[in-house]
Amino acid sequence: MFRCLNVWAYRHLIFHKAWADFRAESRRNYLGVFWWVIDPIFNTLIYYLVFGLFLQRGGGDYVPYLITGIVGWQWFFAAVNSSSVSIWVSAPLVRRVALKKIIFPLSKIIMSTYKFGFALLVLWVALLSYGYHPDSFWFLALAPMVVQLLLITACGLILAAIIPFVPDVASSVPYILRLGFFFSCVMYRLEKMPEQAQVYLRLNPMVHILNSYRSVFMYGRHPDWPLLAGLAALGLAGSILGAALIHRFDGVYAKRIVR
Repeated sequence: MFRCLNVWAYRHLIFHKAWADFRAESRRNYLGVFWWVIDPIFNTLIYYLVFGLFLQRGGGDYVPYLITGIVGWQWFFAAVNSSSVSIWVSAPLVRRVALKKIIFPLSKIIMSTYKFGFALLVLWVALLSYGYHPDSFWFLALAPMVVQLLLITACGLILAAIIPFVPDVASSVPYILRLGFFFSCVMYRLEKMPEQAQVYLRLNPMVHILNSYRSVFMYGRHPDWPLLAGLAALGLAGSILGAALIHRFDGVYAKRIVR
């Protein structure tokens, strides 16, 4: 069990691969890393036009509310989507080089976290432009960030372990994530939904993560600590399970991977 968690020994290779992937992706277009700044702005503008102006939803703080949700969700989407297929799409390398396979999903998660850093700068600038000033509560955002990272790692590792054997799962991941987007209260407020709908929406961990960001950045309130602790335990348990699965099948992927 402990051997499957010994990723610290590979930390230099994991971060090196994450940085190499980060630089390679930034060079694929003329604007490079600026696309990771522009992307949350464009998405916020689109959803604001549809829901804020045309459908008259939200309120005076709808733009900050919306961009906070978009930035948090995009980190989850990008990290899970890329890490879930990381072993499967690396089939040629997996067959040729004797690398610990957990390196592939972890490096994708770290690369997506780098990109989240750029989006976070956009969020802070947007909050400042709407009159939200940094205070001690902003440091509390580290708590939901750590919890979200654990949940990302859990989802990414478990899916990365399974997809090489069941490739059809890879096709369904973007659709599931897209559905998760609409059920994560990115564009609307949980408290304004019907009570019966709220019961089901609260089962989605990302609802609580995004609302935790809003609590500390926008409303100057503490997040729900017991709830975050429970989600952290869930994410840690899922991460251990995912690492154990990848460790268990590490020597099998090169022979059994379907691609």
